[in-house]
Amino acid sequence: MAIKISRINKWYGGITHNDKSDIVGAALNVEEMDIFTNPSFMQPETIFGAESISSPVTSITRSGTTATVTTTNQHGLATGDSVTISGADQADYNITATVTVTSGTIFTYTVAGSPTTPATGTIVATYSTARKILGYTIDDGDTAYAISSSQDGDAIIWQLANASATNPVSWTFLFESTNDAHPNGNIIWHKWDDGSSYLYYPTVSGTTVTLRKLLISGPTETSVGTLTGLDGTGDRIPMIRLNGELYVGNGKLIATVDDDGVFVNAAFTIALSTGWEVVDFDPLGDELMLLCRSTETSKNLSKIFFWDKTATTGSNDEINVPMGGPQIISNHSEVVRVMCAKNGVLRIYELLGKLPIETHKLSSISTETNAQAIIPSQTKFIKDNILYFGVWKTDKSGLYAIGQSGPRLPLALILSRRFDTSDYSLHKPQASAAFGDNFYLAFDDNGTSDIKRIEGGNSPTRSSNGIYESILIDAGTPENNKEWRGFILNAKSMPTSCSITFDIRPDNVTAYDTSVALVLNSTNDYVDVGGASGMTADRFWYREMTSVVGRLVQIKLSFASSGTTMPVLYSLGLISESSPII
Repeated sequence: MAIKISRINKWYGGITHNDKSDIVGAALNVEEMDIFTNPSFMQPETIFGAESISSPVTSITRSGTTATVTTTNQHGLATGDSVTISGADQADYNITATVTVTSGTIFTYTVAGSPTTPATGTIVATYSTARKILGYTIDDGDTAYAISSSQDGDAIIWQLANASATNPVSWTFLFESTNDAHPNGNIIWHKWDDGSSYLYYPTVSGTTVTLRKLLISGPTETSVGTLTGLDGTGDRIPMIRLNGELYVGNGKLIATVDDDGVFVNAAFTIALSTGWEVVDFDPLGDELMLLCRSTETSKNLSKIFFWDKTATTGSNDEINVPMGGPQIISNHSEVVRVMCAKNGVLRIYELLGKLPIETHKLSSISTETNAQAIIPSQTKFIKDNILYFGVWKTDKSGLYAIGQSGPRLPLALILSRRFDTSDYSLHKPQASAAFGDNFYLAFDDNGTSDIKRIEGGNSPTRSSNGIYESILIDAGTPENNKEWRGFILNAKSMPTSCSITFDIRPDNVTAYDTSVALVLNSTNDYVDVGGASGMTADRFWYREMTSVVGRLVQIKLSFASSGTTMPVLYSLGLISESSPII
């Protein structure tokens, strides 16, 4: 008999479909765990908090105890929502109340007393409610902008000052268009050479897609021109600003707007234009990589064209990706990554020269529709060298992340954050962005649009749904049968309401052994390191197990946080007693 401790003390793995990986700390599954901060420990990820919007109020009138509010823009409220009224000269109006909605711009609530009618002052209604945000952008003065679709489809523009600050306030209304927002449209800030700042976004009427611009200082909306490569059905419209020029995905074309505001609808015609249309792009050196889908739905192939941003036709090079359903392309830390999703599977490819190499795979992918991409290009962003993107799955939709926790460490894919605290499977990604330490996210939650925000510098709460599932552990002797005797877990002292639950399953059985599930927290047996019991210090939890027998095992760690505090795990040692074959 031989006793051995298999120790895991690095946490840079992530999600892998290679269950034979021998990388210490690699994992079959990581959900809502922060593995990028430091590979020497693991902790639950920050989660999204409340977001709010402020709409200007045109008028408040009162009849008896009923105040009737008319908003400047379509408010997006539903009866039963809570709204805070502020800015009225008459204090009785300035309350937080439950509203009754009577139209897209009118709601009522109950007031006490008999304040003067109509109300006076600069009045706003602030609320957290359904709001279909389609895209985010930011200017060079740290003001963020978002485009949303109103109840009747109008494009509404919102703005948020100091978007990367520790404590931004509410989004405020900027402009409501008389034109419908494109359901797959985005928004991008563009500054002209003369210093004028504009917001560009597509609108749709029937099958006609129009690029529009909003002069922020007005605000004044004008038409830029028709995007003739689009037809309003299933369009993907990526947008990017590079070196003072704006590039817009235009179906089989690329449209541009230069820093003088000159619009060119067909600055580039994609090679083989009858067969390919752009769904996403990203810069690579002096070129723009165009990720394209085939217009022949039966073709299980995607293509990347490399455009020098000068020629109107013909590409410098092209690469075939051996899968249809292209989603996004990214020049991530000088590595080109391409993601495709089709028939329930998402594959992530890395370009090695002209050869796409599959690095990761996700299953249980939803079925893409004209109105919903698996990974909308509006959800793609890079923060701290980590590539984030929203994924629509049938089981675990959320904001995924891919990156490395340090130089020369393995590439990790994780489910970084859920879109909300309800069922993983009910969400569809719409848009996301990071401005400074703050994350902003928009998504569909079971048919209702919602928005969330994490203020990274403002002590955000931590996930209580964090999961780490190890790769298969064989203690270095996969051929030997073993009795798994116990484990030693090393973690930071866990405050009240925090815990780590340990589960184990041997030899690929389908379910974890509930009889072995052990909860480790601040109240059960542990050993302090370097101090007396009760000190806030690093701690060891030692537990024995019985009747866990198999050649290999998989462990699952479930993290629960209190909100303000969370478990921090340093290492896990798994004790096995091996029986030789002979």
